Amino acid sequence: MTSVGAVGVGVLKEMFQCISPGACQVLTVNAVSAQGALPQANVSIVRLFSTVDCWIAFGTNPTAVAEGSSSMFLPGGIVEYFEIRSDERLAVIGNGVTGKLYITEGASS
Repeated sequence: MTSVGAVGVGVLKEMFQCISPGACQVLTVNAVSAQGALPQANVSIVRLFSTVDCWIAFGTNPTAVAEGSSSMFLPGGIVEYFEIRSDERLAVIGNGVTGKLYITEGASS
């Protein structure tokens, strides 16, 4: 499954990212690293939205570290798309804040 670049209408014909929504997860973002479930079979794209600034890590058994070099900063309020392998999980941690990380898998085709 891959994501698709869709073309808008009008003079500019903007490109934008789109996926067919699949399984969803919600992880609590706080001071302890939380790990999500493995993606469904044949999923290669995930859409992430966090209500707060946080750090994420991908791997077979990841631990997210706030402000750590092994984790990627994800600003709150921004939608991001990431490629994910079938054996990878996602981990998230906050830095003194509590919120939610919404994970939407791209449905397999």
